[in-house]
Amino acid sequence: MTNKIETELQCNIRFSVTLDEYTLVRCRRHMNVYIHYRNDHINLGLKRMLGSCDVEKFLELLEKNLAEFWITNMQTYIVSIVSDDASVMKKLGKIS
Repeated sequence: MTNKIETELQCNIRFSVTLDEYTLVRCRRHMNVYIHYRNDHINLGLKRMLGSCDVEKFLELLEKNLAEFWITNMQTYIVSIVSDDASVMKKLGKIS
């Protein structure tokens, strides 16, 4: 999976990101991240969200998750971010 992403980055492909927040058993919150490009998508997996998570912390967690897959500069490689939470999406658009 990381080789596929790295190859696309070398070809200067831009990605769209879809975020989905989950609350699992015992009120444990997770963020699931998908990246979309061309006619394909990759699930980058669930990341645990510890404690309260304002938009800045949410963005930090997203950037950390993307960096694990060689996407180190969101301004260069990400063209859009979509979330299932409208307030998060609106705030992310303002600060990113």
